Amino acid sequence: MLLLIFGITSVAGIGLIGVFIDRWLRLLVLVSTFGFAIASLALGIGSHQPAVVYLTVAL
Repeated sequence: MLLLIFGITSVAGIGLIGVFIDRWLRLLVLVSTFGFAIASLALGIGSHQPAVVYLTVAL
């Protein structure tokens, strides 16, 4: 189930980034870095809760 969620959100993210990358490259890099940091922190704190794991994998 985790791999399915990861795959769906990855395809959606690649499509979305492809549309906006020419106009907002710097903003997208910053949002991506911030999202990764938040997901890493959330996974480190709440790895024992399935909902947190699913949300962080999607992010």
